[in-house]
Amino acid sequence: VIRISDYRRKYMNDIEMTARSKKGASDFLKSEAFVMLCINAGALLIHVLLSLCTTIFNLTPDEYSVTAIGAYLNGYDWSSTVSTGGYYGYFQGLLYTPIYLLTDDPYLRYDLMIVMNDIIISVIPVIIYYLGRRAFDINRGPALLFAFISGLYPCYVLLTKFTWNETMCNTLPWVFLLLAYKSVDCSNTVKKQVFSVLGGLTL
Repeated sequence: VIRISDYRRKYMNDIEMTARSKKGASDFLKSEAFVMLCINAGALLIHVLLSLCTTIFNLTPDEYSVTAIGAYLNGYDWSSTVSTGGYYGYFQGLLYTPIYLLTDDPYLRYDLMIVMNDIIISVIPVIIYYLGRRAFDINRGPALLFAFISGLYPCYVLLTKFTWNETMCNTLPWVFLLLAYKSVDCSNTVKKQVFSVLGGLTL
């Protein structure tokens, strides 16, 4: 026979678990992680909306020399075109490589490459906000404003709407600053060395 007290204990436990769950959700919505997630989502949305206005692929070395990396790794022969400009922008070109496997439609491929740029560049305002809060102890409001203004710098908005190498060129300095701060701020020698090596690689 189950006593009434057992039901009461179970009922109270359920109430306590529900309260903890609500408190956990409330704490997350107030956390820095949620703020940075919102910054990233907002920046990505703005960039994607602007990407809807992009035109077709531009046959200049600034675009095809970067996208040719992915084309080459997928077995396409662009040698007659690339010979006028050469291959460059290897790191960004490698990120475009999987897109060739997703579709045979060249227009959709180009659109997906621009969206890839949008995903990459949307990291910048998150880094700016993080550094503002952690490295410079800026209040949340001004840090958000600074991240919004700096994260949507005109060249970040414009140059990412082409498959140019500038997307990575604009993003990597901020990644380097983040790694440099993490290296200086870290007291663990091994982690400090890892951050330093990664920072060097971004250069």
